[in-house]
Amino acid sequence: MKKEDKYRIINGPWGGIEGITSVKPYNFKETGDGSVEVEMYGQVVESRPTDWWTGEPVKGLFIVLEEFLNDLDAYKEKEDITFRINSVGGDLFAGIAICNRISELKGNTVTIVDGLAASAASIILQGGKIRKAFAGSQVMVHGASVFMYGSYNQQDLKRVEKRIEGGNKSALEAYASRTGRDRGFLRGLMDREEWMTGQEAVENGFVDELTGSEEPVKLSVSADGKVIMSNGIMMPLGGLRNIPRDVPIMEDATDPLRGAAAINRSETGGSRIMDKEELKQKYPELVQQIENEARDKAQDGGKEDKIRNEAVEKERKRLQEIGEIESQIADKELVNEAKFGERPMTAQELAFEAMKLQKNAGKAFLDNLDADAAGSGVDEVAPVPNSGAKTAGEEDAEDIENGASLIASAWK
Repeated sequence: MKKEDKYRIINGPWGGIEGITSVKPYNFKETGDGSVEVEMYGQVVESRPTDWWTGEPVKGLFIVLEEFLNDLDAYKEKEDITFRINSVGGDLFAGIAICNRISELKGNTVTIVDGLAASAASIILQGGKIRKAFAGSQVMVHGASVFMYGSYNQQDLKRVEKRIEGGNKSALEAYASRTGRDRGFLRGLMDREEWMTGQEAVENGFVDELTGSEEPVKLSVSADGKVIMSNGIMMPLGGLRNIPRDVPIMEDATDPLRGAAAINRSETGGSRIMDKEELKQKYPELVQQIENEARDKAQDGGKEDKIRNEAVEKERKRLQEIGEIESQIADKELVNEAKFGERPMTAQELAFEAMKLQKNAGKAFLDNLDADAAGSGVDEVAPVPNSGAKTAGEEDAEDIENGASLIASAWK
């Protein structure tokens, strides 16, 4: 595994919201002979996230780059394509790739901020020939960050820093080419994580115009600032800092989409955005599914937590045992692969792999030795015939040997 595979350049929040499957992360809908509308209601990722323990794909609202671009390719000849965005972003380069593909489409393309276009999603917004937002929408821009694991030396970290800065420059170019604003001004917005209303986004050049709506944009955040609800879609906010104070706090503490959220109405106040009954009416399948999952977890009686804790302890023990032997293994890349690679090893498996490598190295040494001997021409050297006459040195050696034989026979 390459070290580049051990980190992701992020332009969005940490983590994700898992388990939401009845709502599609994106959807293509033909609205006429030559027109199509695309709803983009999910996190933007370069590849589908997998469970660290099982390796299975994580269920959630993920707009996977390759899948989305392949689906978009089927509609590339349409005269009018409208992209409706409601997303917290995700992987920086996935957002840039989607923005570039949208900007290459020949037809009339419109990008609309249905509720939220944050981070990488605000880059996707720039791909439309016409960019729109509702007055109550939010557009957010900020710099890239990194999610990484494994061991890194100083040079590795410098390369990561360069990659982050390269991502920031790419995002800056996407913003500058459409907003017409000075790069220094735009970089300032990115550095401080700027949240903008629809009107502010127009004023700063990120949106061309406001659009009307029969229903207002509905935004609310959890009291801990880790979750945002945008038009009924729940998305993570972990790692983001400057969430606008005028976005109301989620009022319903028993909201099934929030799970065990600790929200005290008397302390937080706020405006009601959508209560449980409205959620059931608008998203009955989604609410039913999540309530079933919550019920199953309650009936589980803590078994799931016990299994998780046992798995964590097992993993801690595995890494500890590897740590006890790693100083004896010269191949540090093999050690890192055993700890954090696609196929984690136990200490015993690591020791066995190291022994095999050592054996192969020894065999390679002997093979090279034989090859060197064959290449030296020693096999082609003919023996020199003995003339029968002994040299003085040979005679002295023979005398010494005879004398030793006499002494030995005297002791018998």
